[in-house]
Formats: sequence, C-alpha cells, structure tokens
Amino acid sequence: MKLVSAACLALFLAAVLSASPLSITISDPGGYGGTMPGNAASNGDVIGLLKYFDVDAIRFTTIEAMKVEAVIRMNYNNGDATLSPFSIGGGFPTLRPGDLLFEVDGIYTYGVPLSRHDMLTAGALYHVTNAQPFTKDAKTVLNYGSSSSTNFNPNVPVWINAYNAVEAGANLSFIPVQVGATSAVDITVSFVPDLQFLAYLERGVGVHFASATCANDYIDGRLQYMVPEPVPLVLTGFGLLSIGVFGQRLRRRS
Repeated sequence: MKLVSAACLALFLAAVLSASPLSITISDPGGYGGTMPGNAASNGDVIGLLKYFDVDAIRFTTIEAMKVEAVIRMNYNNGDATLSPFSIGGGFPTLRPGDLLFEVDGIYTYGVPLSRHDMLTAGALYHVTNAQPFTKDAKTVLNYGSSSSTNFNPNVPVWINAYNAVEAGANLSFIPVQVGATSAVDITVSFVPDLQFLAYLERGVGVHFASATCANDYIDGRLQYMVPEPVPLVLTGFGLLSIGVFGQRLRRRS
C-alpha cells in the first residue's frame, strides 16, 4: 500500500510540475546589432535608422492554460530610459513597436499590441475575425504614398486590424525595461489565452513581430506546444493519493 501511496504522490507532483514555466526562444536569423548607445558599428540586419528597433529574440517563458508570457528583446531609441510614449517622434513618421502577431492556417488571426493604437489595449490578446485584411502593413500604418523606400519594408505586417478585433485574453502585465546602460529593452507581455488559442498552439501557430511600424527589422518563427491541463491532472493525482491513504488506513484498522 505504501507503493500505491508513493505512486499516487509521484503522479500528484508530476501534475503540479507539468505546469512549470518553460522557455521557447525564436531568434532573429539576421543577427542582433550592438547595444551600446551611440555605437552604430554593428546593427544586425536593420535597415533605416541605426540602433532603432533592432529585434533580437522572442522568448516564451511561460505557456499555461491560465498564462502565456513572452519576453521580447530589441533596441530602442539609443537607450532612451523613459520608454514613454514608447515611440520615436520628433518628425514624420512617428515610429512605434509592431504587434506580436500569431498566424493560424496562413492568416494572422491573433495579435498582442505593444502600444495602444486603434483603441486597443497594449498587452492584451485579440482575436481578429470576419475582417479583410487581418493586418495592417507598414505602408498603411505610416500612410506613406510610396511603396518603395530604403528605410522601411512597406508590405510587412506590423499591426492587427482593429476592425472586428475581439479581446481574447486579458492583459496580465506589460512591462518594458531598459537593460542596463545599453539600448537593449526587454518587453514582457503576459496574457490569459482563450481556449481556442490554446487549441491552435497544439497544432502550431506562426509568430511574427516587426520591431517598429516601419518594419525595419522583423522576426518570424513557429510556436507549437501542448499546453498541460494542470487542474484535471492535479485533481486526479490528489484523488488517487487520497484513495491510497484511505486504503492504507483501512488496512491498518483491520
């Protein structure tokens, strides 16, 4: 009976640990430039403004039924520590970060804004339905009359289309933090996903992020993960553990 109890306890612990954080990293294949303010010697694959919005990687640090957390590292405005209003202004155009986009079956269906735009809340998960196009490209967002430029990628998706965008997961946290005295910034986004998003994750979703609305650097990758169901597993493990303990007590009484 002790073996049964031990097995039940092991199952219980395994269920709890199955909900532990993990780390899945999607790196920019074009490389990441230098991160010291004022140093424009190395700038990865960024076009246009040096040291501005050079994306490094997206690290999914937690994927659970109640929480998805991603940390995006990129350069920001030569090490501007204020991060407010989280944009590069002072002239036309005003550049802001792109949205974290998720592609399902070839269509960008979900998105997480990294700045407030079109009445959307930064850090929340949105599901875009019944809208064409599903995203806005750099040319549309910046309202550029020309489709060709050496300073931006006009046809790259940068924002979700707010038309028919429904909130699919509340914003748990949205924290941009400058990394030391460098121009690197870690943007932590944490949200509650809906059940449909979790189902898509098990099939695999595409991940896309344009570091700025000019898409002067962007990253693409794929995220596939079977989200554990901690509550049913924990309850099952706890139930079996209780049965084992109860049976052991009956045996002692007899």
